[in-house]
Amino acid sequence: MKKKEPAALVKQTMHLETAWTASLQQELSERLDAIEQIINSKESAIAHAPAGGIRVLQRKDSFQVYYRKDGTDTNGVYLTKDKWKLAKALAQKEYDQKVLHVLKAERSILARYLKQLTSRTVEQIYDSYSEARRGLIEPMALSEGAFTEQWKCVTYEPMEFDEKAGEFYSNQGVRVRSKSEAMIASALEYYGVPYRYEYPLILKRSGQVRPDFVCLNVKQQKEVVWEHFGMMDNMGYANKNVFKLQDYVDSGYALGKNMIATFETSQHAISTTIIKKEIENHLL
Repeated sequence: MKKKEPAALVKQTMHLETAWTASLQQELSERLDAIEQIINSKESAIAHAPAGGIRVLQRKDSFQVYYRKDGTDTNGVYLTKDKWKLAKALAQKEYDQKVLHVLKAERSILARYLKQLTSRTVEQIYDSYSEARRGLIEPMALSEGAFTEQWKCVTYEPMEFDEKAGEFYSNQGVRVRSKSEAMIASALEYYGVPYRYEYPLILKRSGQVRPDFVCLNVKQQKEVVWEHFGMMDNMGYANKNVFKLQDYVDSGYALGKNMIATFETSQHAISTTIIKKEIENHLL
C-alpha cells in the first residue's frame, strides 16, 4: 500500500478534526454545565455543614472516630455511636471539599480548551486572506461557512421526472416526488440545512442509489443521508426497502449517526413534528 505524503496525511487529519470539533464543543459545554451544577451543590452543602473535622483510627476489627473542633485540636474528642450523625456530616464535608478541588481544576482546564476550540484559529487563517489569495491556496481546513459553500457547489445530474407524475415542490421551488418529500425539503430549507435531492451514492450490494436527501450538518461538517419510506403497508415495497436499509448498514451508514429514516403508511402519514425532531436531533 502506498504511503500518503505527509502534507496529504496532515490535511486528512485536519479535515477529520474539523468534522468532530463542533460535536466536541457541545460535549465540553455539557460537561462544563454539569460540573458547574455539582460545584454549586457542593459549595452549598459545605457552607451548611458542621464546623470542624474528624480523625478516624482503624482498630483490629473496628474503628474509632474523634471530633476535631479546629486545626489546633490534634487528638479530638471521641464520638460515641449516638453521635455518628455528626461524624457522617463531617466525613461528607471532607469528601465534598476534595471533590470540589478536583472539579474546579477540571472546570478551569475545560474552559481554556473550549475557548481554544471556539477560536477555530486554523480555519480563520484561510478566511483572513482576500478572495484572490484564497484562490491560490489549498487550505488545511475550511471554516464552517467556506466548507458549506464548497459543499453547495457540487454539481450532479438529477433524475428525470415522469411527465404524468404529480408535481410537488418545496417552499424554495425544488421539485420532489411526493407531498411528504416536499414537507421534508421545506423543513430543511426553513432550518437552513443544505441538502441535495436524489444525489447519487454507491452502496455495497445495490451499486448506485439515489437517496431522497443527502443533508449537511453544518456544525459537524458531516453528511447525513435521509431516506423516507412512504408506502410501508405495501408488502413488496416494504420488503424491497428492508433490503435497502440493510445495504445502507453494510455500506457504513447507521441510523442516528449518518442516516435518518422516516416511515409512513396509508393510515399513518408522517407529521411535521417528526420531521422537526429529526432535523433538530441530527442536523443542527
